[in-house]
Amino acid sequence: MNKKWMLSFLPYSLLLFSTSTFANHYDLSVGGGAAFSDLSNQDSPIVLSSFVTNRYDTDKNFQANLLAELGVGYTWENLFHYPLNIGINVSGYYVNFNDINGTEFPMVNLGNFDTLQYQFSAQSFAAMLESHFYFTRYTWQPFIFVGIGVSWNHLYDYDETPTNPRDSAASLPVGFESNTETSFAYEGGIGIQRLFFEDKKNNIQWLLALDYRYMNLGKGELGLIPTQTSSNTLEIDHLTNQAIVFTVTAAI
Repeated sequence: MNKKWMLSFLPYSLLLFSTSTFANHYDLSVGGGAAFSDLSNQDSPIVLSSFVTNRYDTDKNFQANLLAELGVGYTWENLFHYPLNIGINVSGYYVNFNDINGTEFPMVNLGNFDTLQYQFSAQSFAAMLESHFYFTRYTWQPFIFVGIGVSWNHLYDYDETPTNPRDSAASLPVGFESNTETSFAYEGGIGIQRLFFEDKKNNIQWLLALDYRYMNLGKGELGLIPTQTSSNTLEIDHLTNQAIVFTVTAAI
């Protein structure tokens, strides 16, 4: 092998095979990213009274939304003298969804009538208990993680307008009420992490991480119309996200 080529490759080899030497530590992390969501729903016939049943067809809702993260945890390093760190975190998440839109077909039980366009807003808050597994043989440390928890899915600001203002369709004076649904949530993902600064004076290591994750935040539904006689309402069966998240962690 060419000696000159070997010498030029040596710095990269040392970087690649360097290992972590940190002690066990507490972690404080903050992150954010883009959550790509599919909030399309099936057709929803809803009984408003003994005389009126409306159908609500949700449009295709593929969205890119804001995701924010704040977490605290503890990491055990080099377990069993193996380059593996295990971290346990409690993290809070916020996802702000774009408006969900669709078409309302009024009184489908009585025939075909002029349609309306409806929309409402959605946002989710979640608390997750997470397990992270970091492979620390290299400077760039790959990791995998899973988490379970609870979400609070808030649907609000329902509004409807006639598809064609000249048609006979009329908006309800009061629509579906706002509502927060508590649901089981879970997630899983893969990523990569790297130390980018070590504050030796204060014994703090600053790490950067980039990960891909799948999050299922459960179900959300609007409240009832005040005059409604049934208990079914507009809902989103699966508030799911495929997210790219950038995280900064202070290891103390």
